[in-house]
Amino acid sequence: MPISTRFFCLGQFSRAKYAQTKVFLAGSSNRIDQVIWLPEPKFEWFKDKAGKFRFRLVAPNGEKIAASEAYSSKEACVNGIESVKKNAPIAKIVEAKE
Repeated sequence: MPISTRFFCLGQFSRAKYAQTKVFLAGSSNRIDQVIWLPEPKFEWFKDKAGKFRFRLVAPNGEKIAASEAYSSKEACVNGIESVKKNAPIAKIVEAKE
C-alpha cells in the first residue's frame, strides 16, 4: 500500500502551523501516521549598537529576509512588527518611483 507525502495547513484563527504529513493510503480511506512540524518564520526584535530598537523577519531556514528602521522604544518596535503583519498580506508589489 503506497505512502505519500502531503502538506496540510493546521491551526486556529490567523496563526497557522504548517505540517508535513506522511499519509498512509489504504483503499478509499486515509490515515495520518506521522506529523512533522516544520520551522516557522519569526520576527526578532533587538537593540542595536546605538541603543535603538529594531526588528528583522527571519525565514524558516534562518535567513534574514527583512529589517526595520530604528525605533526609540520597544513598544514602538513591536507596533512596527504588528503593522507589517497586518499590512503585508494585502500589499501590492510595485516598482519604486524615485
